[in-house]
Amino acid sequence: NYSIGALMKVICIYANRGEEYKATAELICNELIKAGHQAVVEELFDYLDIKWLDTFLSFTIKLFSKLRFNNQIKSSSRELDTLLKFAKKHGYRAFQSNLEEAPTDLFICIHPYTSQLITALRDKTNINDISVYYYETRFFSLSKRAVNNDLDKFFISTNKGKEEALALGQKKETISFAPIISAD
Repeated sequence: NYSIGALMKVICIYANRGEEYKATAELICNELIKAGHQAVVEELFDYLDIKWLDTFLSFTIKLFSKLRFNNQIKSSSRELDTLLKFAKKHGYRAFQSNLEEAPTDLFICIHPYTSQLITALRDKTNINDISVYYYETRFFSLSKRAVNNDLDKFFISTNKGKEEALALGQKKETISFAPIISAD
């Protein structure tokens, strides 16, 4: 068991890129609440008040998919890179405003893009007293984007996943084991 210490205010934040991310954030949040912490679930682009951009890019991908004779185009790295670039530039005001309205001690990120963006915004706003943890939902093969050495903790569920994270460049001292979370 991993303890996050004294009673804390926690935001479990996910990117709406698959039901597993939201379900994982909700499960972690519920366990934190059971342990006496204050915890809420937030969707990344709602939290940064740029949901319209996410909706627009999703619509554009669907439109191009239809125009290409129904070849399915899934959410691409290019699309997510565009979202991140825009969010880093324009989301910091909403980020700072949200933290002023509802201060938090800890972000638990449930998607590589949430951890990349939250650590970047934390650094940009100079709010360095907030910890950022990342929970990897994959067990064996990680995305290179999951690696983020600005994290305070990188949680992984398997030895194979830990080996993969180390091979991709995640700092050893940030990696910790966490239980496998399943909506089942």
